[in-house]
Amino acid sequence: MGWLGLVPLLGIPVAAGAIIIGKRVEIEVGEQWNPAGRYLLWGCLLAWAGLALSALLLAGTLAVVVLDLLKY
Repeated sequence: MGWLGLVPLLGIPVAAGAIIIGKRVEIEVGEQWNPAGRYLLWGCLLAWAGLALSALLLAGTLAVVVLDLLKY
């Protein structure tokens, strides 16, 4: 799910789901050793990166539109 979260805009719901599931797993596992902990970490990092990428894309698009409107 973390990889799919990297898709700009379309990956936002998937990234949010990956982060929520990752937090649930962290809460359930607690301090126990998790053999898939490395994959959990990378999935959450990719999901956060996807959200940041989407936010930058939205902010850039909004800035271009606003600057274009102010030009007239």
